[in-house]
Amino acid sequence: MTFSWVYPLITRGSLMTMSEDDVRKLSPTQQSRPVLIKFTTIIRSSLIRRLWAANSQDLLLDFCLTYVSVIFAYTSPFLLKRILDAIEESSAED
Repeated sequence: MTFSWVYPLITRGSLMTMSEDDVRKLSPTQQSRPVLIKFTTIIRSSLIRRLWAANSQDLLLDFCLTYVSVIFAYTSPFLLKRILDAIEESSAED
């Protein structure tokens, strides 16, 4: 996880006073008011169940995308090895 998107904000903030317009807008699913409304409308027996009900879609999406990212990270060296082995076999036959 990187926070490279924060660096320009820190640089600008150290040089001048920033206003609300200097910061990009969040999507409605990440703004505090819609999240609070969603959380308060959920009625569950425990806090953990309410948190899961309110955030399960985001957590599952994050898990799936992380899983796909890991698969792609391991696929690249695997395929490179297969290509190199094929080249080696091809040159050994000649």
